[in-house]
Amino acid sequence: MECRRIGRPRGRPRHEWAIAPDAHPGGEAPQAHAQLAQWLARAIGPGGGDLVEVERVGREIGNELAPGGSARPLPAAMKDALTALGFAPDLTTDARGLRFVLGNCPYREAVRENQPAVCTLHRGITRGLLDALEPSARLRDFVARDPYAAGCLIDVAAGSG
Repeated sequence: MECRRIGRPRGRPRHEWAIAPDAHPGGEAPQAHAQLAQWLARAIGPGGGDLVEVERVGREIGNELAPGGSARPLPAAMKDALTALGFAPDLTTDARGLRFVLGNCPYREAVRENQPAVCTLHRGITRGLLDALEPSARLRDFVARDPYAAGCLIDVAAGSG
C-alpha cells in the first residue's frame, strides 16, 4: 500500500491509500482467483459464449469496481483501478486522450482457456469503469495482446467534464 497526501483548500491534507503498483501481497499472487477465472472461462465454452452479454456483464462489474465519491481526475482514478486489478498499467497522455499500456495480465491462464470471453469481459469492465469515473470519456480502442508478453492497450478519449 502507498499513502498519498491530497491537498484541500482548508484544513489538514487528507490521506488516501491505494495499492502500490509493484505490490505482491504475501510474496505472490493468490492462486484461487486465477483458478476460478480459468474454470469460468472454460465453462463459457470455446466459442466465447454470447460475447455481447459477456461485455454487458463486464460493464456492470466495472461500474461496481469504480471507486465511489471520488473527485479525482480520470487518469489517476483509472490507473489506480487498473493497478488494483493487477494490470500494472503505464499511463501516457496526449492531445487525443489517455493511453494505458498494461504491463501484466492477471488473467493470462484464463485467456489461454478462452481468449474471446476473457478479453471481452475485460473490455466491458474498462467501459464500466469509464462510465462511472467520467461518463463523458469513451473507450477509443482496446487492443488485446499475448497475455504472457502483456502490453495490451487501452486508449481513452477524455471527456469534457
